[in-house]
Amino acid sequence: MAEKETVKVFYDGECPFCSRYVKYIKFVETVGQPELIDLREDKESREAFEREGYDVDKGMVLQIGQQTYHGKDAVNKMADLSSPSTFFNKLNHYFLSSSLMAAILYPIMVFFRNLTLELLGQRFIKDEDGGRVNPAFDFFKSFAWIYGLYCVFHFSYLTYYSETIAPVPAPLSWAFVLLAVFVVLRPWATHIFTLLIVVRAAEMWLQMPMTSNHAIIDFFFQIIFILTGVVALLRRFSWNEFVALFAPAGRWLLIIMYVFGIFHKINTDFLNSEYSCAVFLWQQYPFPDFVVNGLWAHYLAIYGTFVVEGLIMLGLVFRKTRYIAVIMGMGFHMFLGLSGNAYYGPFSMLSIALHSLFLPQSFLASFKSSKVFGLYKARPLIVKLLLVNFALVLYLFAAIHSHTLLTLMFVLVSVPFFIAVIRYAKEYKDAPTGWNLLAMGPLGTLLVLLYFVNNAAPYIGLKTHQSLNMFSNLHIDASRTNHLVITQPPTMLPFLKDVVTIEYIKWSEDPEINLAPHPHMAVVYHSLLATMEALREEEKEQGGQFLITYTRNGVRYVDVGTDHFKTDIDRKLLPAYMRKVILFEGLDQRQPRPCTAFR
Repeated sequence: MAEKETVKVFYDGECPFCSRYVKYIKFVETVGQPELIDLREDKESREAFEREGYDVDKGMVLQIGQQTYHGKDAVNKMADLSSPSTFFNKLNHYFLSSSLMAAILYPIMVFFRNLTLELLGQRFIKDEDGGRVNPAFDFFKSFAWIYGLYCVFHFSYLTYYSETIAPVPAPLSWAFVLLAVFVVLRPWATHIFTLLIVVRAAEMWLQMPMTSNHAIIDFFFQIIFILTGVVALLRRFSWNEFVALFAPAGRWLLIIMYVFGIFHKINTDFLNSEYSCAVFLWQQYPFPDFVVNGLWAHYLAIYGTFVVEGLIMLGLVFRKTRYIAVIMGMGFHMFLGLSGNAYYGPFSMLSIALHSLFLPQSFLASFKSSKVFGLYKARPLIVKLLLVNFALVLYLFAAIHSHTLLTLMFVLVSVPFFIAVIRYAKEYKDAPTGWNLLAMGPLGTLLVLLYFVNNAAPYIGLKTHQSLNMFSNLHIDASRTNHLVITQPPTMLPFLKDVVTIEYIKWSEDPEINLAPHPHMAVVYHSLLATMEALREEEKEQGGQFLITYTRNGVRYVDVGTDHFKTDIDRKLLPAYMRKVILFEGLDQRQPRPCTAFR
């Protein structure tokens, strides 16, 4: 190579890895030291490389005379020319001078570079001119904002139901809510949003097995977002490419929710006005008595549920009906959020967030032109303080278990967003489609299919508690089912056939306390083994002994201790990580089963 040839290295000056790499590398004497050029400062070179087809966010560029190298080819060439004068250069030459090793290691280097920029909150090189102002990033920001609100509501849910759900370590819970508030205040902070998703997934893993509707949906969404995010970082996807990965998966989660929300309800108890959960929920609203208790209203609630959920589900599929379906879906879940039966705020907020994935990418840009957004721009600090106070008050109302005040807080945020969607989401020229499962890549496709299987688990014998219960009155267990389509109990696993009834579980130190289930309930023997395993650990910690009286296969066992189950625990009990997803709920033996059976 002629000595006169100039050598230039174009790199990202705000990436710590890139900056140190190009400054530490030493070339052989025949080449000399290259000229180092920061692409963030050299806009002309940046634009020239883009015109030539080089993505400057996917790798540095090396120019030697008239020859240009990009990405893995650039680091491979630089390693090949590096001088063995320092330990760093020796390592660089050893690992990257091979084309094969460069092809393997360079994507990993790019991943950590991209992750570092995200964690530091730095913009990517192509974003220097005005930041990430593009429809796809706006689409992400609007979703991140409403998802952050949902997370704040979920934290209040953890507080409201603190006595009945698995506890979460306090540091993790507080980290979760602080990240959620930060995302609401700065929805464009992608690194904080990603951290929120990771913390939320960790929190949910500790709480599994889960029966809450919104928790099941959210868990699958988190895993999809994390894995597609890793793929996007590795391949340095644009925002359009990343949205095309995770958004269709989120839409499929919502569609499948409606599918099973309808299918579960095709059972004798839901269609029975005396026992239907639709009637039970209807009676919790502050309607006049002739509406609340009228037989016509009860059947309207039952069959109206099928009609409304079915129209929303079908409407979301087709572009021409999508705007109306989004409005119907958000309105329907806002109505559920006003129920006096339970704290529906988190479930309704998550449903609204998933519906927002069907909004056009121009939604946020249209909203920014409104007078309401103008008020925010004029007084952003006041608005942010109001949002922080909102989170604090929401937590306070959950701590004092005030359902009425929590419902009011839900109205204060859901109604304005709903109005904004009605007003600024009418234009569907750029509405997202993405219905091809394979377009999400193998990870997204696999997880959506797993989500479907999880929801179908009761019908194939993997659970006795249905996922996405949706107040459906459905019951399927070892001996019977009330479903009108799935008329035979599943037989996939032998667990379901081994059912026991428990009369008494007493603690030797206080025998008056009965820990047994409701007298109408039976349990799968496997669940009893899991309970006995936990009680054995409690005996070791506190001393004393638990005594159990139960009947299995017609044989009654009286006041047996936990050691009675040791052999079966060792041989039959599934590992703890499997019990997080394969859930055998108590079996209510009443027919028909009241809607409140599992409350």
